[in-house]
Amino acid sequence: MSRRPLILLTLAALALPALAAGAAAIRSYDFGWQVRAGAWILEHGQPPRTDPVSFTTAGRPWVDHEWLFQLILAGLLRVGGVGAAWAGKVALALGTVLLPAWFLLRRGHGAVAVTGLACLALAGARFRFFARPEMAGLVLLPVMLMLLLAALDALHRGRSPWPRLFPLPLLAALWVNLHPSALLGVGLVMITAAAIFLETRDTTRAWPFLAVGMAATAALLANPYGGEVLRVPAAIGLALRGKEFSNPEWGSSLQPAFWLFWLVLPLLALAAFLARRGGRSLAWPVLAWGGVLAVLGATSLRFLGFFYVALPILVLGAWRPRRDGDSFRPPVPGRERWTRAAVLALPLLAAGWFLALPAGARPGMGLAPGRFPVAMAHSFVRANLEGPLYNPVRFGGYLAWALDPLRVFIDGRNELHGDLLTEMADCRARGDIRCWDQLMDRWEIAVAILSYEDELLSVRLPDGRMVERSARAVYFRRQRWALIDWDDTAMLLVRRGSPPVPIAGFPEDRWSRPDEPARLAADLREGRTDPEETLAAIHRQQERHPGSRRARQAESIVLEEMRQRGTDPVPSRGDNQ
Repeated sequence: MSRRPLILLTLAALALPALAAGAAAIRSYDFGWQVRAGAWILEHGQPPRTDPVSFTTAGRPWVDHEWLFQLILAGLLRVGGVGAAWAGKVALALGTVLLPAWFLLRRGHGAVAVTGLACLALAGARFRFFARPEMAGLVLLPVMLMLLLAALDALHRGRSPWPRLFPLPLLAALWVNLHPSALLGVGLVMITAAAIFLETRDTTRAWPFLAVGMAATAALLANPYGGEVLRVPAAIGLALRGKEFSNPEWGSSLQPAFWLFWLVLPLLALAAFLARRGGRSLAWPVLAWGGVLAVLGATSLRFLGFFYVALPILVLGAWRPRRDGDSFRPPVPGRERWTRAAVLALPLLAAGWFLALPAGARPGMGLAPGRFPVAMAHSFVRANLEGPLYNPVRFGGYLAWALDPLRVFIDGRNELHGDLLTEMADCRARGDIRCWDQLMDRWEIAVAILSYEDELLSVRLPDGRMVERSARAVYFRRQRWALIDWDDTAMLLVRRGSPPVPIAGFPEDRWSRPDEPARLAADLREGRTDPEETLAAIHRQQERHPGSRRARQAESIVLEEMRQRGTDPVPSRGDNQ
């Protein structure tokens, strides 16, 4: 009986949760500088050798180890805008689940088992589905494991594994130009050779895998930077090690939010145990893959996605079904109907789960709303402002893209900005504003686009007093900086005297305090702020950014104070828009 209709039905059903998991709006903070770098490559016809994005690292050597992905990303944007980049991300998400599912189904594994494991893999990996180079690695890792498993199958049947192994060096050469996780893929090839030798003590069986692993290792040098690319992951790790700042993406999975990982590990261990107990000859290599990926996933969130996309292969790979790839024994009466029902029901439930509880941004074809300082970048241009521009790390990528060719202060490339990040963290840890002022003076910062920080800071003022204020009020004090625009995502400030304030169309907002609602209420109560001038400033912001939540909050604070004083409030012109 043909198995093909069931395979097609399973793949079609699995496309639904894959689409739901990958259809989130673009939210990666690195997306913008990746596009900027890709546009630079398109313009110059070669990857950059020095940093073209940030002025604080201008001229510094840069190994752009993801240049090929950036080139593709910039090309997609030129052809179809942000929607094309989003579609590319969705296509990669489909690849992470459909390719291993197709392989396992063709190998003869049960459709229900493959479907359940694929949905479980998507549930765990979807928080890593960003529009950035890691997605290429999440697709290529299962492909490499599929080729290795096909070679192991051939070896067990007494056939030559070479036809399945030959593509691996080519795959490594492609992968290393897309994302440094190619090192992980090549490492798993070498681990396969070691596992075969340790189990069989037969060099002839391990030799094809060792030879291809060495060829794949050499293929990693097929990139514009040669061996320098291999040092990039270590450089990033050194930039973060022992620093006052931290990157959440390099954090451990020992967090309540990642409970699914710790539920999946016993499933993987049980599958390995049963495979070994059943005398499955493929168990040791597959167990070695699972052990390496599980340890990496436990130690760093960056590797957790790789563990999950490989999960169906890790659980089922050690088992060699007795069916051949395209046909199977007649099903038990009634069983086929239940199989089809399960194959449809599990993906539908998973898709509903992913849509109801998205891992990040809601589904959408553009940029995630409120994630990037879109309005402040527009205001920067409308006000004819120029740099040097200060920005926090999270905004650096978007601003590098939106304000091209302007260079930004800092972005998410830790290997380049490690020293600057350390200096910034040290200034904040010391709580001494003079340190921060000297940093801004050294780089001649004239404009700042700031994010909101909910936590108040305890800092020492230049006169020695300790105060608790917002980060904006502390490090960009009114005496030195003028707030000229703000919305719910960011604030735009200019340094007094450069350029002169007020700027045409952007009067200074001295009163609203969008980042300090409690301070605004206290200033109103104690008479330090004029209610009518404050309300007028808030109304200007409502006209400029209708629907602003922070503006509504500030307005309600002022109106309440005016009611208590018995003053007639001025109606909000923004309410009529």
